[in-house]
Amino acid sequence: QQAKAMEEITSSKDAVYLIHGMTGSGKTEIYLQLAAKALQQGKQVLILVPEISLTPQMIERVAARFGSDLAIYHSGLNDQQKYEQYRKVMTGKAEVVVGTRSAVFLPFHNLGLIVMDEEQDTSYKQENQPAYHCRDVAIWRGRYHHCKVLLGSATPSLDTYARALKNVYHLISMPERINQSLPKVTIVSMKDSIRNG
Repeated sequence: QQAKAMEEITSSKDAVYLIHGMTGSGKTEIYLQLAAKALQQGKQVLILVPEISLTPQMIERVAARFGSDLAIYHSGLNDQQKYEQYRKVMTGKAEVVVGTRSAVFLPFHNLGLIVMDEEQDTSYKQENQPAYHCRDVAIWRGRYHHCKVLLGSATPSLDTYARALKNVYHLISMPERINQSLPKVTIVSMKDSIRNG
């Protein structure tokens, strides 16, 4: 299903894709394969994650694949560190950027791919002024740079899923796990548990 998804994305002219894949279906591998293609063309790649706690996992995967030449941008950095990352992107030194929602405003000059992982996460929305939704900015930037935008999720937000079903976004379904095994689930009644001490 990964190969099929890759083929569908690379052969299509569509701008925005929803990769609806259950946890463990291999969405990250698709992001990395497509990122590699963009880098081969000399372009930059932006990978967005919803919160800082998820950043280290993604950085690990990206660094293992593309080396250490990446910029990391999130609210946990101090002003000096943010400035350094900003400069890295502006000068083109950083080919890959992994960051939370504010990374969508970094000064890219040659974007080749935007990935937004866990697109349903509410932390992509900034409530205070200037209020914005990272997804809208990402799609706008994708249009501006003529690059594809991948929205990935096991549980897409209703508006994204509705757009995918109406063919506004290109829907790619990955319903199976790579190792085919789902965890064993047991439903426990908390009411009975409390009653039984």
